[in-house]
Amino acid sequence: MCFLESEGPTPMRDVGSIHKAKGSRPGGGRYNAFVELPTLTSSAFFGQDEMHLLGHGTGHQLYQALGGKFCPGTAGLGRKSHGMHLQERLQRLEYPFALDVSLDDIEKAVSTSRADIPMAFTGTWRSMKESNGKRKTINWMDFLLFIVPTMVINHLCFADAKQAVRDLVLACFIVQQWSITTSDIVAVEAIGHWHSFLRCKISDGKLKSNIFVMNQHMLVHLGFMLWEMGPLQAYSCRPIEYTIGTYTSAIKSRKEPGKNMENVLFQMAAISHCRGNCPARTGPADRRTSNFKVASDDIAGPQLWSSLTRYSMAELANTIGMEWKDLVQQLLPFWAGEGVSSFEEQDSVVCTTKMWKDSVVYRVQSSFDSRHVQANNLVVLKHMWDYGFVRKFFSHIVKGVTRLFAATESLSDVRPLPGMLFPVSSNCSQGEMRIVDVKSFKGMAGLVHDTKDGAIRHIVWPLPTHNQ
Repeated sequence: MCFLESEGPTPMRDVGSIHKAKGSRPGGGRYNAFVELPTLTSSAFFGQDEMHLLGHGTGHQLYQALGGKFCPGTAGLGRKSHGMHLQERLQRLEYPFALDVSLDDIEKAVSTSRADIPMAFTGTWRSMKESNGKRKTINWMDFLLFIVPTMVINHLCFADAKQAVRDLVLACFIVQQWSITTSDIVAVEAIGHWHSFLRCKISDGKLKSNIFVMNQHMLVHLGFMLWEMGPLQAYSCRPIEYTIGTYTSAIKSRKEPGKNMENVLFQMAAISHCRGNCPARTGPADRRTSNFKVASDDIAGPQLWSSLTRYSMAELANTIGMEWKDLVQQLLPFWAGEGVSSFEEQDSVVCTTKMWKDSVVYRVQSSFDSRHVQANNLVVLKHMWDYGFVRKFFSHIVKGVTRLFAATESLSDVRPLPGMLFPVSSNCSQGEMRIVDVKSFKGMAGLVHDTKDGAIRHIVWPLPTHNQ
């Protein structure tokens, strides 16, 4: 592999050399169909998509490394050594990825955290044992991006390993963003520190060289791939995974699966064609008066859904546990442009339990039931240091103008943890009640339980901008 060369990584080939390579055309010994595609505009075309590169590749391999797979001194142990016995053995051997807790402790914390992880996270948040060895790519993605920085890095025994794994995770976080700057790409290229660490440990005899698989090779070229192809999300296989699963489950023939697949495609195309010719059903001209509410100045923006109930403002204050005067004082600044100076207790608002914004459905805690195994009403407000638990959504109309609000109870004691990528909170203590415009919602957040301190919760949310 190119990483073991003393002079550094081998330069990536250009498109011309790929076309001229021996065996790259029909009749050659190693025919490569990709060279015939018009979309082959760069050698970065061969880079794996984010699901396979970061999920099955990086996340899965890192989990295996934590279990001692790449330790030279554990050959022949088999299943006899496990849990803390294995980690203590790895510590004595100065294995780079040795932990001061067992993998069982980490898996238990993952399962315990599941009830506090919203559905905005695509993984199942089950332990590896619960998955019976059938963990999907999205689960390995969550492991790499959220479990490793909150449950793993702090428990690595060696400081240089902590820094190397942190650099790896940070680079993987950046490439998941939809908006990437030049400084972001420079930060991604710092993943070379991770590979330098691996090379050093191999030279010292602390790590097996077979950790350098092809996936590690592609990681070195992440910066180049971003320059050439853009964010990994832009050409991810994620959107078609469900389609692939649907087609795969529809194929029943073992004798002629190709013909079976052809018939399935024709049938699905015929159904889509028939549905496309059906006359459109027209609904009410203005649905804002029926089953959801929107703001007057942003009809295509956030929407309040489900069980719209009319409350007086006094009843709203009593429901959310807030003094009437405090509710008025917090609402008035939002209506300063309309010249409003006071409200009456009998003024009405329309309350609901769900809100849709940016393809995410937010809920209040009271709307959860036994069907919602993963349920959380914690949201990110303004930035990654400001969070709140949603108690009620409501719309308020003043002088013909409609605005949407949420009553949130602030998550207090949010603080950074030295060397960690995510903030933490102790005991999930709740602070003051605040009224906020729903436009300030930045996303859902989850609470990850700490493996040692039961009072600490790590606050995670999907794809935060790394420099916030």
